[in-house]
Amino acid sequence: MRKEASMSTFLVTLLTMALVASGIVQWHDVSTAPSVGSVETSNTRMPVGDLVGWHQVLAEDFSVSAPLGSFLRTYSNMGAYPYPWTDTSRKWRSNPGYYEPAKTLSVANGVLDSWLHYDASLGKYLVSAITPRLPTMTYGRFTFRLRADRIPGYKIAPLLWPDSDVWPRDGEIDFPEGDLNGKPLSAFMHHAHSAGGQDSFPTGVDPTAWHTYDIAWTPGRVTFRVDGRTIGVSTAKVPSSPMHLVLQFETNMGPDAPPTSAQGHVQVDWITVYRMRSSAAPQARVTLREVSKASKLKVNVNPNKGKGYWRFQLQKKKADGTWQHLGTYRTRGAKETRAINQKQGTYRVVVLSKYGYRGVTSHQARLRK
Repeated sequence: MRKEASMSTFLVTLLTMALVASGIVQWHDVSTAPSVGSVETSNTRMPVGDLVGWHQVLAEDFSVSAPLGSFLRTYSNMGAYPYPWTDTSRKWRSNPGYYEPAKTLSVANGVLDSWLHYDASLGKYLVSAITPRLPTMTYGRFTFRLRADRIPGYKIAPLLWPDSDVWPRDGEIDFPEGDLNGKPLSAFMHHAHSAGGQDSFPTGVDPTAWHTYDIAWTPGRVTFRVDGRTIGVSTAKVPSSPMHLVLQFETNMGPDAPPTSAQGHVQVDWITVYRMRSSAAPQARVTLREVSKASKLKVNVNPNKGKGYWRFQLQKKKADGTWQHLGTYRTRGAKETRAINQKQGTYRVVVLSKYGYRGVTSHQARLRK
């Protein structure tokens, strides 16, 4: 259910109308540049420091101003999809949105602003997708405070996307997602399965107001919270391989492009990210040994998961001490083993997370033939 405006909001609205009528306050044209100062900033402070079971790896409250064109230079811990990458609507339209951080992203008054609009000089809809620079994350907690204008023809979809780019097999987690038409947004947990499928949960809150959105991704479970209140829990086919956070603000999916006059702002007050403490999830075990007579490497992964399999990457040590990725393999059979033919050299395997277990890197093994 949509949250109704409070009496205090109603009184503030009447006061604002009176001030405008008297000339004390004036409306400003925002058709040529974003104006984050025209919107009241959030009064909920960013949490700093570790939580029980979680280690904080990112805490960004956007305290340094950054005009249009300077965001990525100012915030080295942030990345963004580059121009001329196109948004998801390219699947339906020949005139999709174009990611353009230089013309959409800025920071003022402690708020990151994404200005979604049509650029007449380019003849393109301009959108943004922010990618915080994070360590490799299998499981984590992702929290941000966000609000969005009503913008016809646009949508938001902050999401966790698989590092493998294999969809739907490795899943997807979107929260909050929906069209910017003023209606409540939703949470979506796309099943990590080749057949797809999803769970969805409505937020029941007004997206034009500030809210804190929280994704807690743990082995076999994803919990969605708004302002500390749980709105949904997914436990079926939960992703178990590395994923990364993207704050994706774009044009609507479907055949109809937004009106060229439509424009507005999506604002982020702060972002925090936490990694699960090592004790919170068990770790897989792996052994790698040389089968000298056959010039093979034998890989064994535990715990034994019956008819399942583990994915692992085979790497070879180069002369400069770095590791060359040779390919991704799967274990075979009930004992979760596999033998691989290779030439002379030093090798290791990196087991990817699965079944609620954290991944692991093996010791080195040397083939001498």
